[in-house]
Amino acid sequence: MNIDPSNEELASHGIQKSSIKWSIVFIDGEGNYWGKVFGSENSLHKISENYNCTQKYEFSNSIQSLYIDKQDSVFCSVLGTLYMYAKGAEQFVEVLKFSTSSSYFRQDAFTESPNGDLLIGEYANIFENKKWKFVGYMYHSNDGGKNWVKIDFLKGAKINKHIHILKWSYSLNGLIMTDGDNQKNIWLNSSKTEFHKISSDASTGWKKLNKRHIDKGGHTSFNELDGEIYLGTDYNGGTNFLSKTKDLVNYQSKVVPNPYRRSVFQRIAIRKCQNGSHEVWASLKFKHSSKVRSLLMMSRDNCATWNKIIEYDGTTVQVDIISESVQSTNKIYLSVREADKNLGDTYVIN
Repeated sequence: MNIDPSNEELASHGIQKSSIKWSIVFIDGEGNYWGKVFGSENSLHKISENYNCTQKYEFSNSIQSLYIDKQDSVFCSVLGTLYMYAKGAEQFVEVLKFSTSSSYFRQDAFTESPNGDLLIGEYANIFENKKWKFVGYMYHSNDGGKNWVKIDFLKGAKINKHIHILKWSYSLNGLIMTDGDNQKNIWLNSSKTEFHKISSDASTGWKKLNKRHIDKGGHTSFNELDGEIYLGTDYNGGTNFLSKTKDLVNYQSKVVPNPYRRSVFQRIAIRKCQNGSHEVWASLKFKHSSKVRSLLMMSRDNCATWNKIIEYDGTTVQVDIISESVQSTNKIYLSVREADKNLGDTYVIN
């Protein structure tokens, strides 16, 4: 593909083209690759680590998101429905209907607690009857994903749209959740069981930590390393920043400089290097103006400083971090495609 950034530019940063054109990929606990490939949106492929065994599962529509838990159960959302494949099963089974057929979960909104509870935050952008449709439901399973309970407390909190992040934080020993878009709150729940209610104390329910949407809210990306939590904002067209915190109270925040300031954080991913050190990778994207540049960047010092890897025009090109894994890995996969097209190339940082 003759697109910006070029294949040569990516290779100059040690980013090599993948032999498989993944558009989403998740590595399970045994090293198997699960994902969909460009040009085959309805098919989920499983490829063993040594590539000697492949399987394919067909769905009625495009696969929108994918998650694998620590038991190697595979979950994917298709047309507002959650399907589950338990390890050793013959096929996927339907386990949950989201509130709309357009709904799915973002990559940072499916999580697992240390005791095996699974939680999902619902996401969609639906504008009808001159307003945004609320889809900000949470779903909880305590039996490995076979059955789910719908949780709706965000509707009573007057949230207008959806859930961006729902992740277990090992640094805080609790759940972090962010919502969008009118309030852009950040919440903490360290109760282990009280997932259905708001509380002034995080040990008994969901505690809202910000008072206004500009008070360290509006996050769309999350990760953590060495006791520090990293959060990237979603102030689309506004001023975005990356924050580090150990307690969700005291933050070290850095404004994203121009020409990337208006770009929204898409993902923050961590790569474990062969020498035992870690790299933090982040993708930022803005698709409404060529003057605002989109960015793929990397840090080797726990987000103290950043290296620009790829700068590009988000109106014509889309560069996404598309991989996730059950265990820490030395591989991160990227997709590079023309904006609003479902065909592209895949690269691996290895």
